[in-house]
Amino acid sequence: MIDVLFVAGSTDWKIGSAFSSRHDRRNSHAGWAVRGEDGAVLIVNAVLEAPDTAAFSFWPTADLNPYHFMAVSTSMSSREVGSALAMLVGYNSRTGDKDRPLSGASDAIGRLLDTDKVIAPGGLRVHDTQTKVTVQPGCCCGLEDWREWLDVTDGESLWLGHDPSPRVEHTDRLVRLWPDGADAQEATGQPIEIAVGDLPGILHSVQKELQGFLSLTRQWAMGHVPTLAEDLAAKLDEDLGISAPLPGTTGHHAP
Repeated sequence: MIDVLFVAGSTDWKIGSAFSSRHDRRNSHAGWAVRGEDGAVLIVNAVLEAPDTAAFSFWPTADLNPYHFMAVSTSMSSREVGSALAMLVGYNSRTGDKDRPLSGASDAIGRLLDTDKVIAPGGLRVHDTQTKVTVQPGCCCGLEDWREWLDVTDGESLWLGHDPSPRVEHTDRLVRLWPDGADAQEATGQPIEIAVGDLPGILHSVQKELQGFLSLTRQWAMGHVPTLAEDLAAKLDEDLGISAPLPGTTGHHAP
């Protein structure tokens, strides 16, 4: 249950390459991590809002805090994948008064497959380990739009939701992410700075994590709804824009 037990060590060791390599491996499941010149590590996750599963019984789910963000990654457990799919089913197949209720796992996944386009409440979350600042998606931001971050490399802005209302600001070769901005003229909190040149590598690694999630989803579906497994994987792949090539990304991380 314990990966590493840190007993003692000098400051030189803790800020050196040995500790850094262990830290990066430990956080590789979280998305993309890079050490900045100031010693900070930026961690970028693809995240999805966790569902309230108190009354959910179609398949096992993880014990997560409802409406908090969960990382979507290559290292999710089967129950975490189940939670992600419970959120997608619940968000995309809300029934009206005249609609019949869902009757089981196959019916729930079938309803998800029938939706025009899967909406996934979430997006990209960025955390600076030096300042402890986290910029996370606001309300109405969707993980299905994660590719719009490509526009930021071309100097364009990006809508990241509201309440909070994260804001993107371009400054020369840097992108500043503000945790909250009341309007286009105001931003609050301390920003996170990302080198524009790092964005392609970030998005490439985000894609790798999403591809891992897609593979885990296919495995999950083979165990719970085997006749719908391939259709489910294809639907999420297309609607969340997972496998299509990313233009201008190499996957090389900045030193």
